[in-house]
Amino acid sequence: DLLRSNGTGRPFLIERDDLSHMRGLVGRLMATYSFDVVHADQLTMTQFALDLVDPKDGKRPFTVFDAHNATWTISDRMFENAPWFLRLLLKPETARIKRYEEMLVQSFDHTMVVIPQDEKALVAGLNGKAEKVVKRISVIPIAVDTNRLQPTKRKPKSKNI
Repeated sequence: DLLRSNGTGRPFLIERDDLSHMRGLVGRLMATYSFDVVHADQLTMTQFALDLVDPKDGKRPFTVFDAHNATWTISDRMFENAPWFLRLLLKPETARIKRYEEMLVQSFDHTMVVIPQDEKALVAGLNGKAEKVVKRISVIPIAVDTNRLQPTKRKPKSKNI
Protein backbone atom coordinates (compact mmCIF):
# COMPACT_ATOMS: atom_id res chain seq x y z
CA ASP A 1 0.00 0.00 0.00
CA LEU A 2 2.86 2.38 0.80
CA LEU A 3 4.60 1.63 -2.49
CA ARG A 4 1.34 2.06 -4.39
CA SER A 5 0.77 5.36 -2.57
CA ASN A 6 4.16 6.61 -3.72
CA GLY A 7 3.26 5.64 -7.29
CA THR A 8 -0.28 7.01 -7.43
CA GLY A 9 0.23 10.10 -5.28
CA ARG A 10 -2.82 9.12 -3.22
CA PRO A 11 -2.40 8.94 0.57
CA PHE A 12 -1.40 5.63 2.12
CA LEU A 13 -4.71 5.56 4.04
CA ILE A 14 -6.64 5.73 0.77
CA GLU A 15 -4.58 3.00 -0.88
CA ARG A 16 -4.82 0.80 2.20
CA ASP A 17 -8.61 1.07 2.34
CA ASP A 18 -9.30 0.89 -1.42
CA LEU A 19 -11.22 -2.37 -1.23
CA SER A 20 -12.59 -3.90 -4.42
CA HIS A 21 -15.52 -5.53 -2.62
CA MET A 22 -16.54 -2.11 -1.22
CA ARG A 23 -16.36 -0.59 -4.70
CA GLY A 24 -18.47 -3.51 -5.98
CA LEU A 25 -21.06 -3.05 -3.22
CA VAL A 26 -21.34 0.69 -3.88
CA GLY A 27 -21.69 -0.03 -7.61
CA ARG A 28 -24.46 -2.58 -7.00
CA LEU A 29 -26.29 -0.20 -4.68
CA MET A 30 -26.07 2.63 -7.23
CA ALA A 31 -27.40 0.30 -9.95
CA THR A 32 -30.29 -0.85 -7.76
CA TYR A 33 -31.40 2.30 -5.94
CA SER A 34 -31.52 6.04 -6.54
CA PHE A 35 -29.82 8.17 -3.93
CA ASP A 36 -30.43 11.86 -3.34
CA VAL A 37 -27.52 12.21 -0.90
CA VAL A 38 -24.38 10.19 -0.25
CA HIS A 39 -22.57 10.73 3.06
CA ALA A 40 -18.89 9.69 3.18
CA ASP A 41 -17.77 9.39 6.80
CA GLN A 42 -14.13 10.40 7.19
CA LEU A 43 -11.24 10.49 4.77
CA THR A 44 -10.92 6.84 3.76
CA MET A 45 -14.57 6.45 2.74
CA THR A 46 -14.53 9.41 0.34
CA GLN A 47 -12.96 7.40 -2.47
CA PHE A 48 -16.17 5.38 -2.80
CA ALA A 49 -18.30 8.50 -3.29
CA LEU A 50 -16.07 10.65 -5.51
CA ASP A 51 -17.26 9.52 -8.93
CA LEU A 52 -20.77 8.31 -8.19
CA VAL A 53 -23.30 8.68 -10.98
CA ASP A 54 -26.78 7.17 -11.06
CA PRO A 55 -26.67 4.79 -14.06
CA LYS A 56 -30.40 5.26 -14.65
CA ASP A 57 -30.39 9.02 -15.19
CA GLY A 58 -26.69 9.95 -15.27
CA LYS A 59 -27.10 12.37 -12.36
CA ARG A 60 -24.73 12.65 -9.47
CA PRO A 61 -26.21 12.50 -5.95
CA PHE A 62 -25.45 15.35 -3.54
CA THR A 63 -22.23 14.30 -1.77
CA VAL A 64 -21.24 15.11 1.81
CA PHE A 65 -17.70 14.65 3.12
CA ASP A 66 -17.88 14.24 6.90
CA ALA A 67 -14.24 15.09 7.50
CA HIS A 68 -14.46 15.42 11.29
CA ASN A 69 -11.01 17.03 11.12
CA ALA A 70 -8.22 17.86 8.71
CA THR A 71 -6.29 14.60 8.70
CA TRP A 72 -3.16 16.17 7.24
CA THR A 73 -2.74 18.20 10.44
CA ILE A 74 -2.65 14.99 12.50
CA SER A 75 0.08 13.58 10.30
CA ASP A 76 1.90 16.91 10.49
CA ARG A 77 1.80 16.86 14.31
CA MET A 78 3.05 13.25 14.35
CA PHE A 79 6.09 14.42 12.37
CA GLU A 80 7.22 16.65 15.26
CA ASN A 81 7.81 13.72 17.65
CA ALA A 82 8.55 10.90 15.24
CA PRO A 83 11.97 9.22 15.00
CA TRP A 84 14.03 10.24 11.97
CA PHE A 85 13.18 7.14 9.91
CA LEU A 86 9.41 7.75 10.29
CA ARG A 87 9.87 11.40 9.40
CA LEU A 88 11.09 10.26 5.99
CA LEU A 89 7.67 8.65 5.45
CA LEU A 90 5.52 11.23 7.23
CA LYS A 91 6.67 14.30 5.31
CA PRO A 92 5.55 13.10 1.84
CA GLU A 93 2.48 11.39 3.33
CA THR A 94 1.37 14.63 4.98
CA ALA A 95 1.70 16.43 1.64
CA ARG A 96 -0.33 13.69 -0.11
CA ILE A 97 -3.09 13.86 2.52
CA LYS A 98 -3.22 17.65 2.32
CA ARG A 99 -3.53 17.62 -1.50
CA TYR A 100 -6.16 14.87 -1.33
CA GLU A 101 -8.25 16.71 1.28
CA GLU A 102 -8.04 19.93 -0.73
CA MET A 103 -9.32 17.99 -3.75
CA LEU A 104 -12.14 16.49 -1.66
CA VAL A 105 -13.48 19.80 -0.38
CA GLN A 106 -13.54 21.04 -3.97
CA SER A 107 -15.16 17.86 -5.35
CA PHE A 108 -17.78 17.14 -2.71
CA ASP A 109 -20.92 19.25 -2.56
CA HIS A 110 -20.54 19.83 1.16
CA THR A 111 -17.98 19.17 3.90
CA MET A 112 -18.44 18.99 7.67
CA VAL A 113 -15.78 19.52 10.35
CA VAL A 114 -15.96 19.81 14.14
CA ILE A 115 -13.77 22.88 14.80
CA PRO A 116 -13.07 26.09 12.83
CA GLN A 117 -9.32 25.36 12.75
CA ASP A 118 -9.97 22.27 10.63
CA GLU A 119 -12.07 24.30 8.20
CA LYS A 120 -9.09 26.64 7.74
CA ALA A 121 -6.66 23.72 7.41
CA LEU A 122 -8.75 22.01 4.71
CA VAL A 123 -8.63 25.09 2.48
CA ALA A 124 -5.09 26.21 3.40
CA GLY A 125 -3.61 25.52 -0.02
CA LEU A 126 -6.54 26.59 -2.19
CA ASN A 127 -5.55 30.26 -2.44
CA GLY A 128 -8.09 31.96 -4.73
CA LYS A 129 -10.56 29.07 -4.54
CA ALA A 130 -10.73 29.02 -0.72
CA GLU A 131 -13.49 31.63 -0.38
CA LYS A 132 -15.81 29.70 -2.70
CA VAL A 133 -15.09 26.36 -1.00
CA VAL A 134 -15.49 27.68 2.57
CA LYS A 135 -19.14 28.46 1.75
CA ARG A 136 -19.66 24.69 1.37
CA ILE A 137 -18.11 23.76 4.73
CA SER A 138 -20.06 23.54 7.99
CA VAL A 139 -18.47 23.56 11.40
CA ILE A 140 -20.58 21.33 13.63
CA PRO A 141 -19.10 21.20 17.14
CA ILE A 142 -19.33 17.90 18.99
CA ALA A 143 -19.27 19.46 22.44
CA VAL A 144 -22.19 19.43 24.87
CA ASP A 145 -23.57 22.58 26.50
CA THR A 146 -23.38 21.44 30.12
CA ASN A 147 -25.27 24.53 31.32
CA ARG A 148 -28.28 23.55 29.24
CA LEU A 149 -28.00 19.76 29.29
CA GLN A 150 -27.66 18.12 32.68
CA PRO A 151 -27.52 14.38 33.33
CA THR A 152 -30.79 12.86 34.42
CA LYS A 153 -30.98 11.24 37.83
CA ARG A 154 -30.74 7.49 37.65
CA LYS A 155 -33.62 5.62 39.21
CA PRO A 156 -32.43 3.13 41.83
CA LYS A 157 -32.11 -0.40 40.44
CA SER A 158 -32.98 0.76 36.93
CA LYS A 159 -31.78 -1.46 34.11
CA ASN A 160 -32.21 1.27 31.50
CA ILE A 161 -29.55 3.59 30.26
